[in-house]
Amino acid sequence: MIVTGLSFCIFPGMGTNDKVVNTPTFHVYILQSQSTGRLYCGQTRNLQQRLGQHNDPEYRPDATTRRFAGPWLLVWSEEHKTRSAAMKKERRIKGRGVKRFLKHSSVG
Repeated sequence: MIVTGLSFCIFPGMGTNDKVVNTPTFHVYILQSQSTGRLYCGQTRNLQQRLGQHNDPEYRPDATTRRFAGPWLLVWSEEHKTRSAAMKKERRIKGRGVKRFLKHSSVG
C-alpha cells in the first residue's frame, strides 16, 4: 500500500534513512451548492483548505462562491502532478460545461 499526502508520498519498505519522495499534487475539483444546486469548478494544491475558504463568508477572494449561496459540497476531484496539467483539465471541464462533464463522467 502507498500512503499519499498533499505534498509527499511514502513508499512501503522505506527505512528511517530512506528519503521521502516529494510529489506535488494539484487538484481539479467541482463543488455544488447545497442550497441552489449551482456548480463551481476550480483547481488548487490544498483541497481541504480551499473547500474551507469557499465555505467561509469572510474569505474575500472567492467572488463566485461568496456571491452564490452555499454551503458548498465537494462532488468530484482529480489529482494531477503539475499545476499546468490541473489548469488544462479545469479549462477542458469549463469549456465543455461543468454539468455536462459530470453527466458524462462516472459521477453522473
